[in-house]
Amino acid sequence: MKLALFTPVDRRSAIGRVSARVVAEWRATGHEVAVVATDLAVPEGVHEFGPGVLRWDEHGVVDAVLVADISVHQVGNSYAFHAGSLAWLPRLRGVVVLHDFYLTDLFLGWCAATGTDEAAVVTQWYGADAPELLDQARRTDRFLDLTAATVPMTEWLCAQALAVVTHSTWGLARVRAATLGPIAVAPMPYPLELAPSGRAWPRIGRDPKRLTLLSFGMINRNRQVDTVIDAIAADSTLRSRVTYHLLGPIRARNAYEYARRARERGVDLRVHGVADNRTLTDAVAAADIVVSLRSPATEAASASVLEAMQAGNPVVVSDAGSSADLPDDVVVKVAEGAAADAVAAAIRRLVDDPDGRSALGTAARSYVSAVHRVDRYAACIVDTCAAALPLAVHVDALDRAIEQLAAWGLVDERFDELALAPIAEFWNARDGSVEA
Repeated sequence: MKLALFTPVDRRSAIGRVSARVVAEWRATGHEVAVVATDLAVPEGVHEFGPGVLRWDEHGVVDAVLVADISVHQVGNSYAFHAGSLAWLPRLRGVVVLHDFYLTDLFLGWCAATGTDEAAVVTQWYGADAPELLDQARRTDRFLDLTAATVPMTEWLCAQALAVVTHSTWGLARVRAATLGPIAVAPMPYPLELAPSGRAWPRIGRDPKRLTLLSFGMINRNRQVDTVIDAIAADSTLRSRVTYHLLGPIRARNAYEYARRARERGVDLRVHGVADNRTLTDAVAAADIVVSLRSPATEAASASVLEAMQAGNPVVVSDAGSSADLPDDVVVKVAEGAAADAVAAAIRRLVDDPDGRSALGTAARSYVSAVHRVDRYAACIVDTCAAALPLAVHVDALDRAIEQLAAWGLVDERFDELALAPIAEFWNARDGSVEA
């Protein structure tokens, strides 16, 4: 099959990291792939895709999509990484690989860049009260909490897709509500690109008497860092035996708040900020326990959870979102939004049981190796593309017909009913999801 893959290529993008492995797998199995970089700005460092990567706004993209059988868009909740997909999806629908079930930041970035009336689009999907809910959320420091369930914009993106591939089941109701074509669920692969260097992560300053507790990735408020600090503070054993490290992008205001909270409660906290891939790999290898909580959960898959599991770390997760799909014997789960005492109990269980930590890490590594495989993932996307191809012909013809008839002033409700008849079979025949 000939594919045009729209993906971020910036080295800071975890989605780009996955895409690079998928492209290599497709090419190894005989598919032709044109890679289109969707990043808004030209990145300083990129993932390895081989020669011939096109920018989404280059003239050559037209030729690439015309010769391709279908286009595939890797999309998550960042306009800076996915601007190119939003520019092309309305012109040439394709298969969307959905990495987040919450896309409000993506949507707002697109509105700001294009001058789109955000209130009109939000009203279309969520009703007349939704714009005010969005504005109220902006005036607080709880934007994600207040919009995750009310204005997630998942339907807005899925309505532009021929088909959707995603990574977990928890957000499928909104996907089904807006996607015309097939929907597939495939566990996201997340192979490490780098082996640990074998040297100690220098910024840990590791004390052999203390265990290293690590949270890494985007350190947003929904990661419950404040709850983890309170959990450590509430248990004298944890206070004396654990050093808590935060590694990844973090707002200065949040870093200050967490540092103050930890200092007041006697918790040994280290905030490290952004790291390159080598530092990240060494830090994950050096960790004794990884904590990766989410409240609310928004991702279709958590790259940080998968990376920690693949490295053989015991991981504490929220029993929500994509982590709810993980078996109970490969991670330690706490309820979404769990209080500090429940989080403390989960961490203490691992601190007190070195053999249990090792066994859990081994089980986690085996699970990721067996389930989160790039060959199955790449094949699932191709299979979904093949299933969507007949629909693409109908939708393209319908779009052209509606445009022409609208120009003549001939489109009315009766035409809509007749025009939609040929593609109704695709909607009615869906069973909602296909496990890969």
